[in-house]
Amino acid sequence: MQDWSIILVRNEKGSWLQRLYWQAIRWATKSQYNHCQLVRSFNGKLYICESDVSGFRVTKTLQKWQEEQIILQRKFVVINIYGYTEYRFNRILGNKYDAGYWTYLTKKYSSMASTNCFQSLAYIFKFPQPWLATANTFLNHGRKKIHDND
Repeated sequence: MQDWSIILVRNEKGSWLQRLYWQAIRWATKSQYNHCQLVRSFNGKLYICESDVSGFRVTKTLQKWQEEQIILQRKFVVINIYGYTEYRFNRILGNKYDAGYWTYLTKKYSSMASTNCFQSLAYIFKFPQPWLATANTFLNHGRKKIHDND
């Protein structure tokens, strides 16, 4: 993995309610993945950036993420897509979803809010209509598939 790599995640291990939620996301988005994360380099160290209830933020080191995969038994694929912008990344990093572009998207397309991790990365990577992004959006635009643990 490298700076700007995208990780598409399929969570399967969890409570029955979590599993139902993840299945609903996969069903609604017609994808085998229910979450996505972005690898970023800060001061020479790789970190995971992702969306959660508090907004889009840096959540852990890549090393910690890799250690968690053994416990969580996630399925994932790592891809590279070119065309990201540092400006857009900095614009949403740390913002809650009621700030900036997210306010516009949720007012105009409120039914799409459940896929916010995909939408956040689609915005960073300058995809047209980022509010429509799903895991398949990234799979269709990926230029280099690095790893698939299936």
